[in-house]
Amino acid sequence: MRAGARVAAGAALAGLGVCALSLGVPGPSAVAVGHLAGGPGTRAGGAALAIFRVDVSKYPRIGLVVTVPGAPQVLRGHDFTVTVDNRTSHPSVRRLSRHDLELALAPAADVGPAALRLEQAAAARFLTGLPTGAQTTTVDPATPGILPGRLTGDPAPSVMETTSLTRTTPSVAAASLATALSAFTSGPRVRRTVVLVVSRNQSLTRTAAAGFRQRLAASGTALYVLDATPGGAPGYDALAAGSGGFAGRIHAPADWSSVFSAITRSLSEQYYLRFTDIRRLPGRVTVAVRTATGTVRGTGRRSRLRPACPATGTCR
Repeated sequence: MRAGARVAAGAALAGLGVCALSLGVPGPSAVAVGHLAGGPGTRAGGAALAIFRVDVSKYPRIGLVVTVPGAPQVLRGHDFTVTVDNRTSHPSVRRLSRHDLELALAPAADVGPAALRLEQAAAARFLTGLPTGAQTTTVDPATPGILPGRLTGDPAPSVMETTSLTRTTPSVAAASLATALSAFTSGPRVRRTVVLVVSRNQSLTRTAAAGFRQRLAASGTALYVLDATPGGAPGYDALAAGSGGFAGRIHAPADWSSVFSAITRSLSEQYYLRFTDIRRLPGRVTVAVRTATGTVRGTGRRSRLRPACPATGTCR
């Protein structure tokens, strides 16, 4: 926990009346769902590689971000192999810095009184447990379209905003997601991340889903979903998977803490890869990573290999 937030976060948690929550791996009820970019599905923290934020705006120089789940040590360039069509090389590799992380949390208030307290406690621990240098803000579901405050390196405002939520009006996930996406700054190295809680069955139209996919891809934003709906939220779960994040189902009280912990681990396992390919724009990129526990692979296909504009959040 960051030292500057201990007092404020402690005060906010004191009134929640819940015991300390486990910060271990997802339990049997917390189903984390993710997909490779254009490839098969994988469990968060499992043995597959997630590829996202592919940037070909400076082609033939290609950049992309990968999440390497469960790597026990920091990985280097020689641990990665990139195959473009049939051409293989070792990319330059940089582990993403905690100082580049910008995160917008979009909680839900209409989950029931007991679940709300659990959500608030787990979210507070998640926010204060982020590494020093991370910038955070929280979306109030009662005021869609309005951010309560700017991104800040002090987690206390986000914690206070989260723990002060009351079960007043239904949370609209689409409005919260749109608001969260407006929170970020520009810059090619910014790690834009949205953590969205979906509390009730809310369908996404094809048009709305396409719009969110475009915004997530153009801004290089990873979406993580805590799916607390009775029947699942496949539209939002698919958005998360396609962005490089994942969706975690909430079935039991301990799942709030487990899924937030899985997100924390995922954020610490991301690497930026850069390589040059002078031939035509590739139809497929396959990344293989050698770790102490074996080799994991992921594939990004042509639909993902389009010019992203992470520096501005908009494509020109």
